[in-house]
Amino acid sequence: LFCCDIESKEGGATPIIHSAEVATFFESRFPEFAKRVEKFGVRYIRVTPKITDPTSAQGRSWKETYNVTTRAEAEAAMRKQGTTWEWLPNGDCKT
Repeated sequence: LFCCDIESKEGGATPIIHSAEVATFFESRFPEFAKRVEKFGVRYIRVTPKITDPTSAQGRSWKETYNVTTRAEAEAAMRKQGTTWEWLPNGDCKT
């Protein structure tokens, strides 16, 4: 459950659905692909910016994401999680 005390002036929509419903639909509509996903898994690729972007829902910097101040600290945190990463030329981190 959630509530909104102050309505967003722009956007603000939050889709809500049970993941089991999504899985059921996915399996019934795309059975072969669902089998491949089950067999091989899912891999998420995310880019965390060098500097937090408060205008973006996914704009937390890698420093905030890993609660660190340096790349070396971020790399240690990602290594501990088993996360692979790539530093991008602009300072963002692709995981």
